[in-house]
Amino acid sequence: MSSSLDLYARIEPLLGIEEATGELHHYYLDLLEQSKPQRLLDVGCGDGHFLEAVKSQGITCAGIDLSQAMVDKAKSKGLSVACQDIKEAIGAYDVVTAIFDVLNFLDKEALKSFLSDVSRLLNLQGYFYADINTFYGFSEVAEGVLAYDDQQQSLIVDASFSENILTTKMSFFEKEGELFRKSYDEIKQYFYDIKEIAEMTDLELQIEMPITLYGDEADKAILSFQKVV
Repeated sequence: MSSSLDLYARIEPLLGIEEATGELHHYYLDLLEQSKPQRLLDVGCGDGHFLEAVKSQGITCAGIDLSQAMVDKAKSKGLSVACQDIKEAIGAYDVVTAIFDVLNFLDKEALKSFLSDVSRLLNLQGYFYADINTFYGFSEVAEGVLAYDDQQQSLIVDASFSENILTTKMSFFEKEGELFRKSYDEIKQYFYDIKEIAEMTDLELQIEMPITLYGDEADKAILSFQKVV
């Protein structure tokens, strides 16, 4: 998936998601106000925007991401980040976060393994905070076509939702001299209901928080799990 994520790193500024991302981060920061962790790991940390906010609160934090391009951006901000899979992560944390669709990028077997690693990395009584897309979020918000063109670069994103899988095709054209260089990739995201995720982990589900970032209904749900055994 790393090549897809590196392409996503290049097109992210064109997607117009900054406001929604900032709003989502505020929900997580509110949860941190309640749990008051000393050590936090952000899985899928991207360019480190959330980690910057966490660090400013005096919390010792680190991040991992599968995209080297994103990790390079985060490192340029002085953040402690690494390009690695969660399977390779070590340490003990009071909170682990997985923000903006991280869980939805994983098929069922990968998600079970991911949740097992989260549990391994958490201290007893530690928390795992994550968000998932609702069915409405996939079928009414994410599905569709987005196009952007400014003469120097052009982007077409075509997302279709079928049988609980969102397939997003990305075509990106960047001008080089008199020609354009094309990059293409596609990613898949998987719809899960909350009960299904809760049954995959030994962590205890504490909070289900429906939120609305884009549509007229809740397009996401923030989940809080705790390691109690």
